[in-house]
Amino acid sequence: MLTIGNMLLLRRKELKLTQEELSKKTGISSISIGKYERGVCLPEISLLYRLTNALKINYNEAYKVLIEEKKAKKERDYGN
Repeated sequence: MLTIGNMLLLRRKELKLTQEELSKKTGISSISIGKYERGVCLPEISLLYRLTNALKINYNEAYKVLIEEKKAKKERDYGN
């Protein structure tokens, strides 16, 4: 399954950006970016636009992946 973290990481590397450079472009801390990429946590929807804009990723595709991942996590955590 494609995760939002993988999507962000792969595109950031394609663009040859460091987490720190992406942080400066988005105003999101490099620590948070690292957590998103590793799947430790998921970005809030309000931050997704900044990430997709900086990485030139289609927002709608990223949004779908994020929602599916949040849904899967909820089902794992709560069994719903």
